[in-house]
Amino acid sequence: MGTIAETLKPTTKNVTEKFITNTMYKLIFDETLPNFNFDFREPEAINFVEYILKRYCKKYNFYYKEASQILEHINSKDFSNERPVIIIHNYQDFFELLRQFYEKDIELYFQRTGASGFPCYEQTNCFEQIWLRAVPEDFSDPEQFLRKQVAMIKDTTFDKYNQETYIGNLNRLGNHPICVQNKVARTWDETSREFEITIYNKSEYDNKQLFNRAHYTLPVIRYGIYEKDGKKYVILALFRIKDLIILLMII
Repeated sequence: MGTIAETLKPTTKNVTEKFITNTMYKLIFDETLPNFNFDFREPEAINFVEYILKRYCKKYNFYYKEASQILEHINSKDFSNERPVIIIHNYQDFFELLRQFYEKDIELYFQRTGASGFPCYEQTNCFEQIWLRAVPEDFSDPEQFLRKQVAMIKDTTFDKYNQETYIGNLNRLGNHPICVQNKVARTWDETSREFEITIYNKSEYDNKQLFNRAHYTLPVIRYGIYEKDGKKYVILALFRIKDLIILLMII
């Protein structure tokens, strides 16, 4: 793990403050992002949002206009703009699950990049772009949506393939060597994990002195694995059906 600023650490305070004062405002009002409405069903949730906004405004002595717009929006419950409505039934679960997802996202960022520090834009991306994975029914139960996202980002089923791993030769593919690697996807992708399959030319595979051995890498297969009622379920985001067929042939 690299270094991370105090304000970017995955604490409850940091996550709630960033989401309420920045992310939520943009998801409601910023037309460069997919917009939706927020419907907090617990009265204490609105009090909590108001507390965070007032504390933030007092601390930095600005953001009063934006804070007022957010509070007006969540208090009015005027959803006549026909945008999707995210219904938050349990605000404490909502923010805790978001915090857990963000905590693992930080770990995977360092795993993916090998960077020495964690940039603030990665936090922004995490909070804004996770909702790109939501389907219409997820807006009625965002806590369950986040619970599933946390389960998938924490899953370790294919961690043994985090480094490129040779798994054998397949006669149906010309007996060329096949390697696989479990990789980290980006926050704007369908899932947090992706599986990469590379087929090497058998005449060059063992020549490790070559800078770039002849190979063909299939488009990645993004996936998520979560457990429900004691059973594991797999979500696949496939670009081409033939890539799934090759994967099934290999495993």
